[in-house]
Amino acid sequence: MVAGEHDGVVVAVGASADQELLSDIAKWGKGHEYAVADPKELPQIFVKEAKNAPTPGFEEHEIKRS
Repeated sequence: MVAGEHDGVVVAVGASADQELLSDIAKWGKGHEYAVADPKELPQIFVKEAKNAPTPGFEEHEIKRS
């Protein structure tokens, strides 16, 4: 990752999630934190994070035949 960027995402689902623990884990991992009540909200979080990623999560290379 690029220096200064975050290193991960922490997500808690449900009203009983421990908000303080969620926040601590995000700080320790230098990541973003999200708390959602409905699991149907998860795809929106991952799309947002993927769009904001500094580089793609993969590298494309031409395949050379031998």
